[in-house]
Amino acid sequence: MSRHSQAQIKTVSHFLESEIDFTRFVLTGGEFCIFPQHVYIESTNACNLQCPMCSRGDMKRDVKTMTHENFVRIIDEFYALGFFPRITITGIGEPLIDPSLVEKISYAKKFNFHVSVITNATLLDEKTSQALFKSGLDRIQFSFDSIEKETYDRIRIPVGVQKKSYYEETLKNILHFIDINKSLGQGTFVSISSVQMDINKNESEAFTKFWSGKGVDNIYLPHAYTRAGKGFEKDRMSDDGELSASCLLPFKILVILSNGDIPVCGSTSGDYCAGNAFDSGVKDVWFGEKFKQVREAIIKKNKGLLVSHNIMCHKCTAWEGGLAFENYFDGCKERNQKIVECILT
Repeated sequence: MSRHSQAQIKTVSHFLESEIDFTRFVLTGGEFCIFPQHVYIESTNACNLQCPMCSRGDMKRDVKTMTHENFVRIIDEFYALGFFPRITITGIGEPLIDPSLVEKISYAKKFNFHVSVITNATLLDEKTSQALFKSGLDRIQFSFDSIEKETYDRIRIPVGVQKKSYYEETLKNILHFIDINKSLGQGTFVSISSVQMDINKNESEAFTKFWSGKGVDNIYLPHAYTRAGKGFEKDRMSDDGELSASCLLPFKILVILSNGDIPVCGSTSGDYCAGNAFDSGVKDVWFGEKFKQVREAIIKKNKGLLVSHNIMCHKCTAWEGGLAFENYFDGCKERNQKIVECILT
């Protein structure tokens, strides 16, 4: 009898099948008919922090929390299609602000989806922690950018409250969650992340050393990047006007914003949307005309078409993290093995 859950088995199966199909597509071309491997659902775009690396300050959308009913529509569509991607609840807001977050996770788990949450953990009190465990949550990632209080406070800046720092209570919240998880047999995969910027890049060794002894399953140190050119002056196009690289995001990752809009890449700004999940359904948008045009333009590095759609690929640095056709097969085996291990752990 397998020691892995149905959610883990279905998610790994979908991932591996998708990876085989995508490899075939990269090598031979043809019509793109592959569902995304990973779906990010923004349950809310409300947030209690103002962080310098976050594009929320440029957000043009109204503040909105996705209703439970609309979340159910997404999950029901996926289930009806036999489509079991990794689902991560995150976005430009803080998920724990969503009063129906636990209810949403529980609903997705009822149908054996693999569900993760990315949170700043400032609101992770005892009651919330226990509710998350009971929901069946598979994975949680804590965004905690420095173990040095002074650095943390310069990055994780409170808004809307008369509070200067969340450092002590957030650290306490995370450590307590880890302790509960241990007592329950490590049922939830715990990751801790620190976005690497000039302000904290010299602290990565100390950050890793501190959390290595605390019972976390993964320590993640991503570099800050932009999807809209914010904070970066370097143009990503070559002298002849072509794109420097062909990004994989519109081929592999689906983002559903709190209002149902689906951007053609992972941008959470609300720009460059291909359609709305609640109006048209996710499948029709993902395989729709706008996504087709953008994918073709990216493959052909057609600057003109992308710019005509107001898609700022040349102002984006996401592909530098390995999300490009040009280096797709570099470390592919190791990358896929790590994803599978993460799902099955």
